[in-house]
This record gives sequence, structure tokens and C-alpha cells, in this order.
Amino acid sequence: MAKGFLRRLAQRSYADHRPEQWQASAIVHGLRDIGARIVFSPDEILISGASGVHDSMLVTRRRQPRLSEERMFRLNAVAAYIFDLPLVARPDSRPAKGSRGWTRAYFETLAHTSDACAELYHQYEHEHWALPDEMGWFSLSLPSSDPQWRAMLSYWSALISPAVPARVINFYRAIEALLPTRVAQEQLLASLPTAQIRRVWGEPWKPDARRFDRMIVLRRRALRRFNALLALHGAVAAVREQLWRHRRGKAAHADQATAEYDQFGTLIEQREDSELLHYVARVALEQNWP
Repeated sequence: MAKGFLRRLAQRSYADHRPEQWQASAIVHGLRDIGARIVFSPDEILISGASGVHDSMLVTRRRQPRLSEERMFRLNAVAAYIFDLPLVARPDSRPAKGSRGWTRAYFETLAHTSDACAELYHQYEHEHWALPDEMGWFSLSLPSSDPQWRAMLSYWSALISPAVPARVINFYRAIEALLPTRVAQEQLLASLPTAQIRRVWGEPWKPDARRFDRMIVLRRRALRRFNALLALHGAVAAVREQLWRHRRGKAAHADQATAEYDQFGTLIEQREDSELLHYVARVALEQNWP
């Protein structure tokens, strides 16, 4: 499998910063204390378990404004992609007057949804929480184009969705953001048996058990579903048409008969499709970013 995409910093240029130079801009729910520091930019760092605090935080330099909500959600989406977890960032500041009660309830609901999605979809083989290749300081290149950001945010929307149809459509939206044409999507599907994606580590519940690559589990499940669809429909183009026309949902492409759910499949089939599109979306993102 490909190496991890977090680049270890050769020099801990951020390790000797004075705490008073930084401010917490957002609390990140769903990422346990793993001792990692991920540098998004010279002024933006994701810190897990900083200064004896077990919460994960997005911190910014005090000389810079706090993160805007748009920037916070973008960095949160990147962090969720890195760990392949339904992370939720919330501002570490008082909301605007007149919206405090609603804003607080909104982020609390997202946090509960994050926990529910982690329990439903990210507990492979009694595994809990992801780990980077090693602890320490890392950096990565942020998406540099609008299609990359749209794909990243769609990918996060899928991770945070407990309903399977919502996961299906949002993973497909991530694919479409990067590969809008039918031919490009068919080529991506055809490459799945040989495609490789970067590692995302998981750690079993059992004491002293070795960590494992969670993407191997996802890849195995996705290819099992892809091969089943290929055997059923006979060609990659037909598999893509089935996923796009029926599994993705008629409402997504303005079908006039949006209330019809023929060929939508059973709940188990929908889950298998969501796992397939989860893997396909990750392959598409890694091939097109950074």
C-alpha cells in the first residue's frame, strides 16, 4: 500500500512556540488524544491532546483573526479525511447574539451524530479511532482548487450522515466533483482492482493487539461489492449506470419520478453500495489531491 500522506516535519519548527502565541479557534469532536500535531499552514494547526487537554483543537496564532466558519468547516473536512472519521469542529467562542441557543444545539446535535456514525460505520473488527503512521508533527498540502474542496466537503458530509442513502449520494458527489464525466467515472471504476490508497491506521480494542490499516478492510468490502455488481451487470459501464441512475437516487439528477424507489435495493445492499462508493471517492481524492 502507499505510504501515509502526512509528511513528517524534519525540524520541529512549531514545537518550541510559546502557548501564549496561540489561541484555540475550534474544538474538534471525535478525535481522541493521540499526541499528533498537523500543520495546515504557518498559522493553523490541529492539535490532539495539547497542553494536557484531551480535546483536539484547531489553533491559530493570536495575531491572526479566529477561523471563519467556512475555514473551520474546510479544515475539519480535511481532518476527517485524514483519519477517515466523522469529525465535528465547533467554534471555541461565543456565537453571535440572538443565535446562541440554536448554534449550541446545532453543534451538540452534530457531535451526537458524529458518535452515532462512528459507532455504525467505523468500528471495523472492534477497532477504535485512527492513528497516523507515527506520533509527532506533520504537515500536508491543502486542496488547491474548488473541485478538490467540493469533493472534500462532500466526503465529510457522507462520513457525518447516519442514513445510508445520504452517504451514497454524498460519496458520489465527491466523485462527481473531481470526475464529472461518465467516461472518467467508468475509467476510475475499471481501475479499482489495482488502485492503491494511503494507510489510515486503526487500533483494536484488545490489549497489546497490533494496529492495522483500516483501508485494507474498506478496500476488501468495496471490491467484494464491485465484483458482485460486475458479475450481475456484465460491464463496468453498466455498473456505473446502476450506481449513478438508481443507487445515487433519482432526486439527485432531477428525475421527474423522484418518489419512485424501484431498484433502490435492500438496506444491506445500500450499505454495501455506500462502502463501495466510500472507497471509490477516496481513490478519486487521492488521485486528484494533493
